[in-house]
Amino acid sequence: MTETLDPMDQSKIDHQKLAQQLLAQAKAEGVELVGPNGLLNQLTANVLETALDLPDSSAPQHLPVCIPSVRG
Repeated sequence: MTETLDPMDQSKIDHQKLAQQLLAQAKAEGVELVGPNGLLNQLTANVLETALDLPDSSAPQHLPVCIPSVRG
């Protein structure tokens, strides 16, 4: 049996506010935005672990995240 999840109602999520809250909390806790222990890496790992339904003990200690260099 295959189970399908209904897509989230994107209109109920304020992505800008969520991003501001995450950045404020990371700044208050001294967490960098990028790097091995940075907010983006931790957030990406948490999303992937949740999507793959991995228990914390079996999750890789470090999931590589490629962040492109932006030059203006």
